[in-house]
Amino acid sequence: MKKITLTLLITFIFCMISSCGPRVRTIQYVKQASVIIDESQTPAMQIINDVGIELRIANIYEIPKLSVRANVAWSYKDKIYTDAQEHTIDIFNGYSVFIVNFMNKSKYDLAMGGYRFLFIGSNGSPDYAINKTNERSPWHPLLENLFNKLMKNYDKTDGDKLRRELSMSYADFMRNLQLINGINGMIFSGTNYSGLLIFKFPLSNTTSGTISIREIVETDRQIARITKTDNYEWRTRLSYNYQKTRLFNEDKYKIVWENISENEYLNNYRNPQTYWYNDTTQQWIEKP
Repeated sequence: MKKITLTLLITFIFCMISSCGPRVRTIQYVKQASVIIDESQTPAMQIINDVGIELRIANIYEIPKLSVRANVAWSYKDKIYTDAQEHTIDIFNGYSVFIVNFMNKSKYDLAMGGYRFLFIGSNGSPDYAINKTNERSPWHPLLENLFNKLMKNYDKTDGDKLRRELSMSYADFMRNLQLINGINGMIFSGTNYSGLLIFKFPLSNTTSGTISIREIVETDRQIARITKTDNYEWRTRLSYNYQKTRLFNEDKYKIVWENISENEYLNNYRNPQTYWYNDTTQQWIEKP
């Protein structure tokens, strides 16, 4: 009898700390600002003299993330343990990332070494997109954060070796990025080229602005001379995306974010709905 009572008590405690009882969730609402091309003023695809350039915001799956390998060591009961860990860093978190597509259908080759993308905000001050010549630093603040965290958690790690590993991973990552700004080379007649356009700051800091590409120089392959310079510009504006968390009756642990209208956000974000899960009916029920 005592054994049965003890088993029931343990089961009761387990249910209390797990999910045997009703599970309560409050719906979360968020409003996110982002920059989009204002196609009411300038189209995303622009064609001048048979050279087309398309500019669009990168989605989350198109933004590269830095993967680093870190060899760490720690002590436990007078023994040294080691591990090779993989870490992923969202290195461009807070940056503005675009995808640029060049389509050269002209009879000319495009000499790309002299052009630059820049953003001119409402204050009139130009900011240039990053390129591989102005991003030669072997270190990044997010690397410093990871380095300090690992050194704190793994007390026997070789700090000099770890710093070299992180630095080399970052250098390789930047070297392999297909940045569109400041590439040295040609986009030959009849070919296409795509790459990343990255600004170091969130363009959502300003309500409107202009992304420009300047000094695209076309050269004639036969006589190797400059023929003309074409300028492209895209107007930008702020756009707001509204989302809320969604619950699933068939899986009470599953939560996803879904897009909603501005009206739904405004009507609910101050007083979000709260639900409890009925294990008998296997349904989320709104609390009154």
